[in-house]
Amino acid sequence: MAQNLTQVSLTGTYGDGTTSLNLASFATFTVSDTSIVTIANPGTLTIQSAGKIWGADVGVTATIEGVSTSVPLHVIASDSGSVAPKMPQLNGHWQALGLSPWGSWWGLQEGAGNAVGSGSTSLTLTATGAPTYAYTLPAWTRKFITLAQATTNNFTLLNVYGSPPNWDATGSMAMMVYGLFPTPSATVIVLGSGNANTTPGGGMSTLVELNTSTIPVLYCSGTTTPGTKPLNDGRVHPVLLVYDKTNSRVKLYTDMEKITGSFGGGLQIANSLTSSMGIGNASVTALNTASGSYSYYTFCTGSVAESLSDDGRASSFLKALGWSLPW
Repeated sequence: MAQNLTQVSLTGTYGDGTTSLNLASFATFTVSDTSIVTIANPGTLTIQSAGKIWGADVGVTATIEGVSTSVPLHVIASDSGSVAPKMPQLNGHWQALGLSPWGSWWGLQEGAGNAVGSGSTSLTLTATGAPTYAYTLPAWTRKFITLAQATTNNFTLLNVYGSPPNWDATGSMAMMVYGLFPTPSATVIVLGSGNANTTPGGGMSTLVELNTSTIPVLYCSGTTTPGTKPLNDGRVHPVLLVYDKTNSRVKLYTDMEKITGSFGGGLQIANSLTSSMGIGNASVTALNTASGSYSYYTFCTGSVAESLSDDGRASSFLKALGWSLPW
């Protein structure tokens, strides 16, 4: 579905250094990829395919009497009617939203196989089990990857100390996923990071779980802190997990509530053990992955992650990505 994006303005500079008024009505405009966005004189931009533009840069050129100038336009994905969450896919997309770029992000638009990441630390999440790819949700043009509730289904990065995601000495991290969650039949894991164990975290994991009421539960180093707002309302929700080792804070945020957990310092990405991260039961193989449909996953470390352990900054972050919050 096409949607209006913005109105371009155009100013010129005279030979004496003074600046003219808006010249858009005198210019002819073109764009580098009309399958993503079109432009009509005098400079009205319209997105053509929200499904395609989950992250793109498009060149916009203005010409007046044979003189042309071009600028890049950041087209950041937004989808799902009035919710319109954004999914930055380039550093410039984060910056255009007033946010610091995260280290890695995954669009989850693959039709098969592993999830290939982008960002300054581009990583691949290994698909395990039997995901369903290119799943369509009502009102979304963007595709989802669906995981069934099972111990064998996840998207995981498994590593040893010294390789990603252990690239930051602070030991702090944040990760977020957009997901649609049905009611599970047992406690399940949405996402997390930590020591790879066959017991719940082995005291060295930070996770987001869902209980049998689909209420999110924050797990950190052996302690659980439940929320109160279930996520099985048929809508896609953001799930943001923050582990701030420097300030001894662990937080879980959704577009429904904020949860402050009991900090445990035994984690995780800066220790000397084999560790893992990802969607589903990446670090606790004895529990099931949450059955759900996932369409965007992102991960960061260091000061960028630590800033989000502040409730106000986390709220501003989610709002900048297009989510409405009651808190």
